Amino acid sequence: MDSLFYVKTKISDECEINTSVSCDNVYFRCGECGAEEKIDLGDWGDFITDNGIDAFGCQIFCDECSKKRQNKKAVD
Repeated sequence: MDSLFYVKTKISDECEINTSVSCDNVYFRCGECGAEEKIDLGDWGDFITDNGIDAFGCQIFCDECSKKRQNKKAVD
């Protein structure tokens, strides 16, 4: 395994799966519609650092839901 980070999933006492975490295999579920979207960890890390965001206390939205939320804010 070449990655610094990985996910370990224990299937049973005799079996576990280790999956490398990279910018190519991380996904999120939209906080609004539940759609699965790919996310670039490098971009996400830069975004939360640049904006002082608590990554554990926030939601991420897909592009479509983000646009809807922005339009709703503009109307309100």
